[in-house]
Amino acid sequence: MENINNLFRTCLIEPNETHYCNHSNMYQCKNSTKCISKYRLLDRIQDCPLNDDETYNASCSLPDVHRRFSCSIRSYRTCLASLLIEDRTKDCDNGEDER
Repeated sequence: MENINNLFRTCLIEPNETHYCNHSNMYQCKNSTKCISKYRLLDRIQDCPLNDDETYNASCSLPDVHRRFSCSIRSYRTCLASLLIEDRTKDCDNGEDER
């Protein structure tokens, strides 16, 4: 029985969330201990409980900005994930992401 307990011991230990969230490619959800990859920000999929991953307004400073589309006109500067380009939904105010 002790061998079985030892086998599953690592499953019972909680990961060090603080260390995980401090990685430069991670985003910590507001009012939560949940962390997600910054690549999952602004992808139209709610990953954070308060949906702050979809309202993030510093998208042009993300590590994958070279793979994002920068809207020239928007109420605030936005760099869209490549999966949002030419997807029949206007994400930029002037629809330039759909041309």
